[in-house]
Amino acid sequence: MHFVKKEPTTEEQKEQKRKEREKKLKIFSAARDRLFDKRQKGELDEEVLAISGQLLQKNPDVYTFWNIRRQALILISQKIAAENSDDEAKRDERLAALYKEEMILTEACIQENPKSYGAWFQRGWVLERTPKPDYQFELKLCNLALRLDERNFHCWDHRRIVCRLANIPLEDELKFSDEKVNDNFSNYSAWHYRSSLLARTHPDPDGRLPMDESTLAKELGLATNAFYTDPEDQSAWFYTSWLFDDQHAFAEGPVPVWVTVDRKKSTILLVMSGAVEAKTVGDMIATDADGEWIPADSQAQSSQVWLFKSSSLGPATKVTLSYKALDVQVEDEWTDLDAIRALLAPANPEGSLKTALEKMLASCQELATVEPHNKWPTFIATLCMRRLDAQANHDQILSNLEKKLPELDPKRAGMYADLASDIRVDRFLLDALAEYSPVPDTLRMVRMELTSLGQLHLFAGRLTQLDLSENRLKSVAALRRLPLLEYVTLNSNEISSLECLSDGMDNLEFVSIASNGLTSVQQIADLKKAKKLGRLVVCENPFCDDKEQLEELRRVFGDSVRVIPFWL
Repeated sequence: MHFVKKEPTTEEQKEQKRKEREKKLKIFSAARDRLFDKRQKGELDEEVLAISGQLLQKNPDVYTFWNIRRQALILISQKIAAENSDDEAKRDERLAALYKEEMILTEACIQENPKSYGAWFQRGWVLERTPKPDYQFELKLCNLALRLDERNFHCWDHRRIVCRLANIPLEDELKFSDEKVNDNFSNYSAWHYRSSLLARTHPDPDGRLPMDESTLAKELGLATNAFYTDPEDQSAWFYTSWLFDDQHAFAEGPVPVWVTVDRKKSTILLVMSGAVEAKTVGDMIATDADGEWIPADSQAQSSQVWLFKSSSLGPATKVTLSYKALDVQVEDEWTDLDAIRALLAPANPEGSLKTALEKMLASCQELATVEPHNKWPTFIATLCMRRLDAQANHDQILSNLEKKLPELDPKRAGMYADLASDIRVDRFLLDALAEYSPVPDTLRMVRMELTSLGQLHLFAGRLTQLDLSENRLKSVAALRRLPLLEYVTLNSNEISSLECLSDGMDNLEFVSIASNGLTSVQQIADLKKAKKLGRLVVCENPFCDDKEQLEELRRVFGDSVRVIPFWL
């Protein structure tokens, strides 16, 4: 109690407490050892439930005890089912009694520690198996736990399980999230729960938005009110950034945008609008040729670019692209330039969505003047401008990403630089589509301040020559998505390794990586695996001034590659 003098603890009292702790520890250790011994012997019976129950009430966070307990429950429930195979009612009654005891235990453990992952998981596991679940009680328990701590994500997860098992209408849960958000705009868990519900209750029929336009407009308005009420709280800002998620390209999922058939090299290249797995590719492209589909993204199970390697793809071999109503035989090349344009420049919004975005933009711009050190108003304003009209707002968007935001939020300067690069690349590719017909096989993307390559892979079906000199690239892993590349120039960047170009780049003949600050030949040694590489320019890298490194360079690449360490 306050203002009550604290009595000093005597040595005798300290010794007494120590002995009590030792006694409790011995009891706990003996029970634990007995539990482990029974598990090792396979004696997963009622005694295991009794021992583990006592231990878990003392410490519900020992996940191993819960694991052993589940193993015992499975065996005991199987035994009950076998003994009552002819009497379903009796079987269910005994199982219900067994699981009721488990629910009592987990409730006690949750009261001991409301954030016990093991206890919440066990409760959900039991709920899925009990013959007579009380879903209303579970919802009340969740409500109680959330009143104690609205951020208890274990409880939120359990609530999702209850709603799934009880088939509770999503609209009811959406109303629940309404209440939680309105009670406290800072409740990020409620915002997150809301995001998962709206995508299912109000899906966008075109699949391009996280939800339908009218609902999205309302959510933007709700988020605007929330962050305007408390600009320092990040919950509504994070939710708003999710509303700008642009991973929704087409309602039907990833669509094919490019197919290139090279009968001389016996390969087929497929470019998709989004990542897909090998089975999807095999169902989409039919051919009589033997071979296998390989993802451009190394060992990834899904990829946006796939390469079919064959030894029997001759002039008369049929290659058919089948997708939805599309069924076309591809001789050399097939492209959907409209789909590519839609990916590079989504359509500008109209109606209520446009109005909501304009209102949010105005609010963010006002907040940016009131809260000059807060990054969020400027960042969300930038996303608003990009969604409203990326082309018209191009310069202001880049100014925010490359100047203002790195000053406000230096720890995420790299993220802003990558986002700006993606925007620059998209704009460059759009201009190339407008200026050239057919799509060029050579691109010169020099002095563009690039740190990433955005959606450059959309041109993978044609691109064979690429100049990325005088940018700020630290990695060129994205070039793996351009397997037709033959010539690539990477001079004056910040690249430290070319390992990503060693496998899968079977067409690579020329690489120039001058002036990149490379200090060791080992940083580029993996290039020797590129089967067709004939010339390699490494001028003006520090290792070129080291005689031992030059000897290593000759040893690594031998006579098969003409290595140029000095300008002629």
